[in-house]
Amino acid sequence: MLKFRLTLLLIFLFIAGCLATKPTQPPITPTAVLSSPTATVMPSASATPLPPPTLTPTPIPTSRWQCDPSGGLTCFVDLTVAMFNAQEGWAVGGGGVILHYTTPPGASAPTWQWVTPQGEIPDRFYGLSVFGPNEWWGLGGASIVHYHNGKIEDVPVPIKVQFLDIVMFDNNEGWVVGDKGVILHYSQGQWQQIPSPVNTPLVAIDMLNPEEGWAIGTFGVLLHYHNGQWERVEVPSGYYRDIDMVNEQEGWIVGEDNVILHYHNGQWKPEVTA
Repeated sequence: MLKFRLTLLLIFLFIAGCLATKPTQPPITPTAVLSSPTATVMPSASATPLPPPTLTPTPIPTSRWQCDPSGGLTCFVDLTVAMFNAQEGWAVGGGGVILHYTTPPGASAPTWQWVTPQGEIPDRFYGLSVFGPNEWWGLGGASIVHYHNGKIEDVPVPIKVQFLDIVMFDNNEGWVVGDKGVILHYSQGQWQQIPSPVNTPLVAIDMLNPEEGWAIGTFGVLLHYHNGQWERVEVPSGYYRDIDMVNEQEGWIVGEDNVILHYHNGQWKPEVTA
């Protein structure tokens, strides 16, 4: 029994000695976590949203649209046409358009073709008179132009007004009417102003020959040229647009609101339309 007790005592002392010599471990301090330089910081809920970027539109180059003359006359504006014969003619209009109706080389039939002559072209044409396959006179606002074999030139005039209609017999004889009752006569290579019985616009003229003709104006104005002077003729009121004389005893006037006047046996009478 004594031996057993001594053994237990030795074991107890051994354990106590081990505990006394065991070093004390210092507390472990956690290592700080460094932020990564590539880390993304999420914005807070109260952050102001950035406006969308402003887009600069790419400029679109512009160009002038032109009508294809092979498509006919329907794409042009305010055209005036005058034919020399069934195979040859001209048309002019807004934008200084000049079209020639002729048979191109190698073609079997005439077509309308765009023409750009040498010289200054008016911004707009208001009248046209053709008396040759490659020669005509035209009105460009307050100017009168002469076209001949691919060239167009401005002809001096004694007064600057809006010219509205022209008729030429040849390069030595012609007439022009326009605003403020203006009447011009072309003779001996120059335009001369002729006394007019009215001061309202004259919109159309038709000459049967150098000694006989008629002109119409707005608000029922009708003038007759005979025996070397222009005289006013009383006719039913109306806003007239155009006149065409067949001969000295037959002619027609048309206007707005279906107005039609017929000249027969020396008298102008209104026609009833159906």
